[in-house]
Amino acid sequence: MTLPLIQAKKQSPGPTGEICWTLFLNTSNFSGPVAFWIPEIWSHLSRSYPVIDGRGLDSRPGRMASGAMEINTAPYFESKDADGNIYSRIPRLHFPLNQDGLTILMRDVKLYSRLSLYQQVKERSEEKPFPAGRFDDRPNACWIPEIKSHPFSLRQGEKNIPLSDLTTY
Repeated sequence: MTLPLIQAKKQSPGPTGEICWTLFLNTSNFSGPVAFWIPEIWSHLSRSYPVIDGRGLDSRPGRMASGAMEINTAPYFESKDADGNIYSRIPRLHFPLNQDGLTILMRDVKLYSRLSLYQQVKERSEEKPFPAGRFDDRPNACWIPEIKSHPFSLRQGEKNIPLSDLTTY
């Protein structure tokens, strides 16, 4: 969710837009903001890479259509057999299961446009009535993507190979 909580700056060390990003979660035991990113984070990144001035998420909309989970630099063992086949072993991953034995990593995702709450907050900063504070989920203000899963893959050297023999876990 983008919100205009901080005014744009012309220099700070570079141009900085007014868009703050807040991650909201709505779960069975918590509903509210979880993380907040100030606009200066994007201009800070442009200090060492000026070509992105004005192109960060402080001034441009975010685009999202899916979620992802990455496991980066996990410790592993690797071995090669006599035929040259390479075998890799990574630590066993554990995820909580629901009553049906399923792990739910992502569901009920909603993506909100500026029409949802941003514009109401912006107008409030211009001395208009205080917004209701509810996300507008009409079709022009909210998009609900189709969520689907894709098979896991493992990069082993230069190749992406399918995971195999997961039944032994």
